[in-house]
Amino acid sequence: MGGVHLLIIAAYCTVADYLTGDGFGPATTLAMVIHGTIVLFTALKPVWAQSIKIAWAVYIASGIKIFTVDLKDSSVPEKMVAFLGIGIVLLFAGYQFQKLRTRQLEDA
Repeated sequence: MGGVHLLIIAAYCTVADYLTGDGFGPATTLAMVIHGTIVLFTALKPVWAQSIKIAWAVYIASGIKIFTVDLKDSSVPEKMVAFLGIGIVLLFAGYQFQKLRTRQLEDA
């Protein structure tokens, strides 16, 4: 299952390279966070419960990437957009995940 996610990451690195000219820049980090969020919400279904580990791995990898690669190699506006975008995605995802998880536990 993890191999599929690595292919997805490679795919959006290629798309980011095509669109921005930097396949390993802040756009890729934002895509990784969105990818991790989608996997996290998928993990709410009992069939996909084990995919939460993949979501955490993608979140950790994107955190490492933003603090090692993006802070060093990006301009100030790129850093601002990346941090704001990631912050908005994480705030929204955390709120929605908690709300859905609470509802799921109440129904069980």
